[in-house]
Amino acid sequence: MAYCSACLATMRTPRILRLLVLAFVSVFLLLFYRNFLIGESHAPLTTAQKNELLKEAEADMNKRRVLIERVCTKYNLGLYRNSAEPQLFKHPPTPQYSVFYIDKQHKMSYCPIYKAASTTWLHQMLILSGRSEQSIKSKLKVQQLSEQAREVYPVEDSDQVEEALRTNLKLVIVRHPFERLLSAYRDKLENINVGLEHGVEYFYKSHGRKIVKKYRNETSSRLEPTFREFVSYLIKEDPIRYNF
Repeated sequence: MAYCSACLATMRTPRILRLLVLAFVSVFLLLFYRNFLIGESHAPLTTAQKNELLKEAEADMNKRRVLIERVCTKYNLGLYRNSAEPQLFKHPPTPQYSVFYIDKQHKMSYCPIYKAASTTWLHQMLILSGRSEQSIKSKLKVQQLSEQAREVYPVEDSDQVEEALRTNLKLVIVRHPFERLLSAYRDKLENINVGLEHGVEYFYKSHGRKIVKKYRNETSSRLEPTFREFVSYLIKEDPIRYNF
């Protein structure tokens, strides 16, 4: 019996020590987090720190501008197009001013790139316009978010858009194109029974049926286009005819 008690005591001692060490480390980390991390996260930035962040942001933007110029020049696109050379990719012949949502009150111009937080930003622009969450949500069953936003921010004439782009804060959100491709398929076309709030029915009627009809025998039991069919459609169709 005494042997058993000694064994239990021996087994408990390391466990107690481990618990004490764990408690000590936990308290230390808690104090460190409170005194250092929280304090630093709420400390106001100095002018020097702000200037350094601005320099870093400007350097990043400059790298992006250089990359855009290099790629567009290489593939003969956009503002860097040389009309004397053949165009490798289909490209809108004129600026597509109709895509912009221009908030005159807050002096902001938004160019949506769909599947790159466009739903979030269109929702925020509707809130900025004074629409309530309840009003926005109640209309989703019959009206896409982009359509609701168009009621508030109608398409402007080209001269008005150009003026807005010169004077307004311009907003564009980007995302890796392959991620957008997969997200568009899964969200809009992979399953037609996921709910009207995602616009699935609209996209199936306007695009899904066309894809299936073009690339598959009509006797197939699957209603939705496959991902391979979707990609084939995007490659072969004129980009101006689709918008996800």
